[in-house]
Amino acid sequence: MLAKYISICEWRIAHIITGEYYCEAVADMVRQALEVCMSHADGLLRREPEAVESVFRGLVIGGAAMYFAGVSRPASGVEHYFSHLMDMRALEFGLPARLHGIQCAAGTLRALELYERVKTITPDRAKALAHAQAFDYGAWAQELRRFLGRGAGAMIALEQKEGKYDLTAHQQRLEVILARWNDIRAVMDEELPSVTDIRCLLKKLDIPPMEEMGLDGTKAVTAFHATRDIRDKYVLSRLVWDLGAEDAL
Repeated sequence: MLAKYISICEWRIAHIITGEYYCEAVADMVRQALEVCMSHADGLLRREPEAVESVFRGLVIGGAAMYFAGVSRPASGVEHYFSHLMDMRALEFGLPARLHGIQCAAGTLRALELYERVKTITPDRAKALAHAQAFDYGAWAQELRRFLGRGAGAMIALEQKEGKYDLTAHQQRLEVILARWNDIRAVMDEELPSVTDIRCLLKKLDIPPMEEMGLDGTKAVTAFHATRDIRDKYVLSRLVWDLGAEDAL
């Protein structure tokens, strides 16, 4: 359920940048369900019926929201992609994996930490254009294969259809980002909770950070970059790439 903070935020940002469909009524359904869950968070440790019910009800509402919207946007974003990457690496390399919800919780914290850094960025047109021009997709595809093994194949094939690294498409998105940066920042401020509060909550619930799940150091950096390629969906890592700001994170 914590993932919904990120998913709604990214849905709104994608609506601004790419014009993707967004429904405030559906988003608000999810926000209200999340608020109820958060109000019962402490009760989960005591297995209080109301707390457990709030989570299951929230998950059902999240499913209904995805049905109404016709896309997964109301319920998942970049935080889920961290979990997908952990699963892909576990299958390919025989590494341990945690339950999906635990991995998503850790991914949510990492996403919130990264969003805090993105808020400090001042968009620079020249820097962003130079970054996109210098990007070597062939080298990046090789890195994906090294990091994920056979699972990288589908991601590389998706890019052949999607073309998100196309320079013209990038320039079009960048102009919107530059013109609407204050609005994008406002969405982050409105939708995202405090990193400190979520870190404390996860510690209380005994959910380990991503570093303890096999994505630490350079692997964590590569994983964040790889989230760009999981699905045809505009998420935080794509915004960072469009800004040419990967070095700021």
